[in-house]
Amino acid sequence: MARRTYVHDPELGMRLLSNVRSRVKHGSGGYLVSANTGGFRDHEFTTQRRPGVRRILLYGDSFTFGVGVDRKERFGDLLQAALSDVEI
Repeated sequence: MARRTYVHDPELGMRLLSNVRSRVKHGSGGYLVSANTGGFRDHEFTTQRRPGVRRILLYGDSFTFGVGVDRKERFGDLLQAALSDVEI
């Protein structure tokens, strides 16, 4: 039986389950999906920005989500690794 990874959301349509960690089948063989407590495919974060650190919010589609790739290979995570004074 496949592990449940997504849940219906009345506003978004579908979203990740909070704190889920699952391998998703894909044409590339599959990829790991994990979500924070808010159901985002991201690290834990606070709503308050840390002093002296700028924030960039990424909104998008399957490319931003990183369908088909592990989190460390998503462009947002690569951008975060390259910019030490910015929180993505």
